[in-house]
Amino acid sequence: MKMKVKILSLIMALLMCVAVFVACDSPKASDDDDEKGGGNKNNGSGAKENIKYSEGLEYEVNDDGKTCSITWIGECTDTKLMIPKEINGYTVTAIGAEAFYKCDELEKVVIPDTVKRIGTSAFVSCSELKNVSIPDDIMFIGDSAFDNCKNLIFNEYENAKYLGNETNKYVCFYKLIDKNKSTSVTMNPSTKIIADNVFYFNTRLKNVIIPDSVKTIGESAFSSCSSLENITLPDGVTCIGDSAFSYCSSLENITLPDSVRIIGDSAFSGCSSLNSITLSDGITSIGDSAFYLCSSLENITLPDGITSIGDSAFSNCSTLKNITLPDSVTSIGDGAFNFCYELIFNKYGNALYLGNETNKYVYLYGAIDKDNYFNPAQITIHPSTKIIEKEVFSDFGGNEYITIPDSVISIGEYCFSFSRELKGVTIGNGVTSIEKGMFYSSQELKYVTIPKSVTSIGKEAFHRNDNLTDIYYTGSKEEWEQIEISDGNDSLENATIHYNYKG
Repeated sequence: MKMKVKILSLIMALLMCVAVFVACDSPKASDDDDEKGGGNKNNGSGAKENIKYSEGLEYEVNDDGKTCSITWIGECTDTKLMIPKEINGYTVTAIGAEAFYKCDELEKVVIPDTVKRIGTSAFVSCSELKNVSIPDDIMFIGDSAFDNCKNLIFNEYENAKYLGNETNKYVCFYKLIDKNKSTSVTMNPSTKIIADNVFYFNTRLKNVIIPDSVKTIGESAFSSCSSLENITLPDGVTCIGDSAFSYCSSLENITLPDSVRIIGDSAFSGCSSLNSITLSDGITSIGDSAFYLCSSLENITLPDGITSIGDSAFSNCSTLKNITLPDSVTSIGDGAFNFCYELIFNKYGNALYLGNETNKYVYLYGAIDKDNYFNPAQITIHPSTKIIEKEVFSDFGGNEYITIPDSVISIGEYCFSFSRELKGVTIGNGVTSIEKGMFYSSQELKYVTIPKSVTSIGKEAFHRNDNLTDIYYTGSKEEWEQIEISDGNDSLENATIHYNYKG
């Protein structure tokens, strides 16, 4: 009996020793495990929530005062860079241009889901960089962002290289593997963004299938693809980058889905075969030169909701006959419709207008009889007009007095400059800014009525107005003193300001 007890005691002791040995020999959490967050929640970019974010990065606060952009690696010495979601209370939303240029020590970068923009050449020439995690919600990746990263590992699919994260390896279509094989391209169905210049000057490309998952088409993504005939943009694309389809000379028609909000500068410029384009109801902005030199385009309807049309947006559309401008437009850039020789205007009061079925007079484009120097007719502004083109009354002798209706919200630069006969102008209550050079060198000008809605007066708006004696201002002296008046408005100093003018 005693022998059995001793044997049992010996066995128990041995088991305890084994347990202690196993516990001591158990693997500890490594630095890599800390980096991965020890199995905690994913933040959408492949990184984990409870990680130790990199410190010492330089940043600058964005205009909204709530977010910031990473601008340089600063004092950070991490080779495995874990970009934080927040720095000193500011949400990190962007990585600036060349922020990590030639950071040769970097081996891995994890970008959080708060970041929406990666700037041009942000990580260019990071020679040791092998792994990058891009969040699903990224909206912009600048040109050459990861170029010359000779050790960077890409994910491959159908003759293309992608960047992504642990859950989606195909977030960004970054580059083609072999351009000579790319007459037709099918993208991965999980792609979110097409990077800048992916197909630039690919003259072999004829057809592209873009999946429904894509949100952004990068700058110059398909620029100068002269053989591209057909492309369908899926519902979900919100942004068409600058020059995205410029000089696709074989592209004949395209339909933009309702999800599109912004058409970038020169997005379709030089598409000489484009004869039909259907714009979505969601578009709010058309960039500079967006349809410049689309010489086959005859008709276009701009949907309700568009507020801004950029400089030269439809310039040199030599066959354009009809365009519909909605009442929602608040800004039309310089030369937006220059050299559109076939364009049909609406006429009223010796002026040319563009508009829509219910309001034909949204935009005052120019005078009918302006070139008749010695006997010009007077211009009457229609009471439904919203925008007046720059220089409309410049070097014009037809009007001594002009009343701008309350419907007008924007008057172009130098609109009344060098006016030969103009003596008085009454500005309506819808105008908030008197633009640069508005009355420059109008020597006969004696008075101007300015509404209290005006908050700024541009450079040399009142310059060389030798006969200007009176400004009739509908607000108080205190309100006048709050107006931002730029340099060169010396003629205002010699005029008498009449406050609280009632008309």
